[in-house]
Amino acid sequence: MNHASYSALNLFEQCPLRFKIERVEKRKAPDAPPLRIGSAVHAAIAAYIRHLQEENLQTDFTWAAIALVEADAVMSEEGRILSADEWEEVTSIFNGFVSSHMFDPSCIAEVEKREKIPLGGLTFWAVIDLLEAEEGEAKLWDWKSSWRVPSQAEVSKDFQLRVYAWAVHKLYGYDEVRCALDFVRHGAIREIVIGPEEIAATEERILGAIQAIEAETEWAPTPGSHCTYCPWASECPATAGEDPEELAGRILVLEAQLREAQAKLKAYCNEHGPVIVGGEIFGYLPPKDGGWTITDKPAFASALDSHGLDPWDYFNVNSTKLKSIRTAKKWRHVLADVEPLLEQDISTKFTHRKEGE
Repeated sequence: MNHASYSALNLFEQCPLRFKIERVEKRKAPDAPPLRIGSAVHAAIAAYIRHLQEENLQTDFTWAAIALVEADAVMSEEGRILSADEWEEVTSIFNGFVSSHMFDPSCIAEVEKREKIPLGGLTFWAVIDLLEAEEGEAKLWDWKSSWRVPSQAEVSKDFQLRVYAWAVHKLYGYDEVRCALDFVRHGAIREIVIGPEEIAATEERILGAIQAIEAETEWAPTPGSHCTYCPWASECPATAGEDPEELAGRILVLEAQLREAQAKLKAYCNEHGPVIVGGEIFGYLPPKDGGWTITDKPAFASALDSHGLDPWDYFNVNSTKLKSIRTAKKWRHVLADVEPLLEQDISTKFTHRKEGE
């Protein structure tokens, strides 16, 4: 093994057999719509941010169409052709990004840059979506076009962000890196700060993962939700002969199989978006009422108290209670004081409901 990357380590951890097929045997996996859409969104964002840097602008919505043209050129050069529906989805995601983001061009250090890092006798490759640097502080951005938005708790444990922080440390010398996952489809951002101890531990974990790959001889498949979109499923001994009807039959009998099927559907919806079956929509969906959280609880309590409401009746606060204050006619006099203290919670949760709700 003479080179590695986060994607390689993640692929091996997910399934050693798929790693062997793609990284050892060098068999190219067929392209898929979610991959093409994600790559095109990345290319458009990179072109746009480079334009802002070159022209010393914070934002420029008038240039969005040109960025999409440049993204199309990048995809065509790679031989990856998107359908009209795929470009429509890319355009929607990208326009949302442009309308909601501003950048300080003086802080932009790197944009969509592939870097190599010497590590233990091999080369580790890292791709930086965006690195901002200001007054000795570094902030790394990673764009995500998936449908699923993980919780802050999940992001705080994310190995990929730690690998990126380690890469920034090795390349640019920063001992602390603020890392942001930007879920551009939803306009949701999750951030964590990674310091020296975590960076050092990450290097040890990377080296341990590389050693495990080099020592591997069995290359056994590891069935899971990722099998849903694996291009090699038809030739995999763990999934061969397993059709949807067979899966559905076992789900009716075994609760464990039901959990497995749910995990597979979650993975599919994360890549492809919601699925509608029998009038029910399955996928990562926002709360029905939009979801609200309190940004300043003392001020919120004071505002309620000033109108004769007991704050403690609302501090076991859920979306239903907040919705009653925001929509009920009898609380309209309260809303003006309370609404500035609320912030819409952008998150998704895997669930299903009647189509149109």
